[in-house]
Amino acid sequence: MTGQIASILIRPMAQGDLDGIGEIELEAFGESAWAPRTFHEELRSNRISRYYVIDLTGGGPLVGYVGCWALPDAVHLVTIGVRPKYQRQGFGEILVLRALDLAYELGTPEVTLECRESNTRAHALYE
Repeated sequence: MTGQIASILIRPMAQGDLDGIGEIELEAFGESAWAPRTFHEELRSNRISRYYVIDLTGGGPLVGYVGCWALPDAVHLVTIGVRPKYQRQGFGEILVLRALDLAYELGTPEVTLECRESNTRAHALYE
């Protein structure tokens, strides 16, 4: 994307975001992408789930998302995705920080996650 972005908005994911989330999943993860119905079910019926998106206030598609589970003793980072053309621009870090903020808001002592050993890009982000 060329030009300057006026600002970004981090907001809770809504059912209306699922088409954009599906696009991000396919662009970022290809065959490993979650189906849109997975996100639909998380939003609809998982009481401990907290999902957030990054929206560009200057217009354009959703940039990325993060999904967490608010457990009694931790916030578990379940999934994170950033549209490839926005990767390496700090958006992933903003989403991880949102998970940390959620833990602070809930008064939980830690944030946990699982990551494949082979996923070097994710390791670099989390470090």
